[in-house]
Amino acid sequence: SEAGVLPVAPDRVLQKGRLQPGKMFFIDTEAGVIIDDEKIKHEYASRKPYGKWLKEQIVDLDKLPAPKKVHGLNEKTLLERQKAFGYTLEYIKLILNPMATHGIEATGSMGDDTPIALLSKRPQPLYNYFKQLFAQVTNPPIDPIREEVVMTEDVMLGGEKNLLDETPEHAHRLRLKRPILTNEELEKIRHVNKGDLKAEVLSTVFNKEDGKKGLEKALKAIFKQADAAIKKGVSILILSDRELDKDNVPMPTLLACAGLHHHLIRRGTRTKVSLVCETG
Repeated sequence: SEAGVLPVAPDRVLQKGRLQPGKMFFIDTEAGVIIDDEKIKHEYASRKPYGKWLKEQIVDLDKLPAPKKVHGLNEKTLLERQKAFGYTLEYIKLILNPMATHGIEATGSMGDDTPIALLSKRPQPLYNYFKQLFAQVTNPPIDPIREEVVMTEDVMLGGEKNLLDETPEHAHRLRLKRPILTNEELEKIRHVNKGDLKAEVLSTVFNKEDGKKGLEKALKAIFKQADAAIKKGVSILILSDRELDKDNVPMPTLLACAGLHHHLIRRGTRTKVSLVCETG
């Protein structure tokens, strides 16, 4: 944002300007030249036929055949499931209702004087132990009309290839338009079988009679199942608590997903699979 820190005679200046957001320049000290943003990006963008690879390799979720069966809402078990997942009347009224009615988050004031979960005398969902520390503000502010030009909700599923190599197979991914899935979209992912794109479901429920030890045992079982699935060539793992019933309770999906994520990092296989959660 400054004109410069060193005085330069005007007759020595060939070009004036500023380094704009998203732009760059490269100083080649050996050749004694400055390469501008357009030339740099053109050189790297034209090294391989990236556009052709994407067109041929990307699998769009929307274009996959509709599943034969899709899970619907079971109103008879709704209250029991809400209890199992820690829903409260306050949460349903103040958080879910505005989202379901208007499609946006509820409007609230700054600050939160709710007692932290750690001090509560009652059981709390694991999610309640996490708080947002701050609100990120963009500068300049981005409005919802123009942000579509520079932002996307697209998500790619499937194993990642060697970061230091470039092949057509690097583009072989399953593309989603958004990170939040409908039941129909989840069924499509569950049954996908195109090239290296294969999915497997890992149950995140355990017998309630087993208590804490049952939770730990079930978590370790998920790790073993994930390792076996990766060896078989599975590239998408779905963590699901749909098998919830009167005898089997769900482990917190946050715990299951985070635990598996770090387990795969330790095993050196995290980039071979994507994780999808079916919960609640």
